[in-house]
Amino acid sequence: MATSGGQGVAGGGMREEPVSPESPESSPDAAHGPVATVYRTKAQIVHEYLKEAIVNGTLPPGERLNIRTLSHKLGVSQTPVREALRLLAQEGLVVINPHSDARVADLPLEGLEENMLIRAELEGLATRLAAPHITPEVMAELEQLCGEMDRCVQRRDLVRYGELNRRFHLTIYRCSPYRRLYGLIEELLNQVPRARSVFALAPDYVRRSQETHRAILEALKSGDGERAGALVRQQKLEAREVLMAHGQSLDARGKASWPPTD
Repeated sequence: MATSGGQGVAGGGMREEPVSPESPESSPDAAHGPVATVYRTKAQIVHEYLKEAIVNGTLPPGERLNIRTLSHKLGVSQTPVREALRLLAQEGLVVINPHSDARVADLPLEGLEENMLIRAELEGLATRLAAPHITPEVMAELEQLCGEMDRCVQRRDLVRYGELNRRFHLTIYRCSPYRRLYGLIEELLNQVPRARSVFALAPDYVRRSQETHRAILEALKSGDGERAGALVRQQKLEAREVLMAHGQSLDARGKASWPPTD
């Protein structure tokens, strides 16, 4: 199983304490005032754990998902685990086999390639257009995010690095005066969320990615939007190449079960 510096689902590892049967959380609700309590079932909680693990790459393509082991690790019966896997299968993230364990679905290579090629162009453009509008406050935020990513690289916290990477780029793009451009980028990010798994699936790529972030930051500081945009575009194309290469080598992967038994 691919690991990420000891990190698991949702950046904090697949917890082994029991999942509460009905987990409350607050959310706005116009019918009940500013805050209403929303309850999540066990199946919903397990679904969220597993989905995040697949999206961030902690659970790599081809990884087998044993219902009994998952049930034991999460402290729930097998029924909510089965339901969670069924929901994940509907989302195209899991393949359910009638006579064997379910497994994490392969990367959607065709859709991923198209998505990242378009993103490379749009994100490079957004960076170039955002450059003249980046304030000292935003620059300080980007510096802070870069510092946090440096620390993630040092401790190989790849899940957290992926989260910060997204924040770093979106912080830049939000400075563009073109709202539709930003919306298109967000839409593309949400269409193929498994692109975020590049860091967990290819840990050796992370250091190169972070070097590029530092170069982007220096270009923005010097007011060179053209160079910053070109660096972002190249970074996205490199990530695409890494993911495509990983996806094309899946025949030799995905034979271990997850979670591992104690």
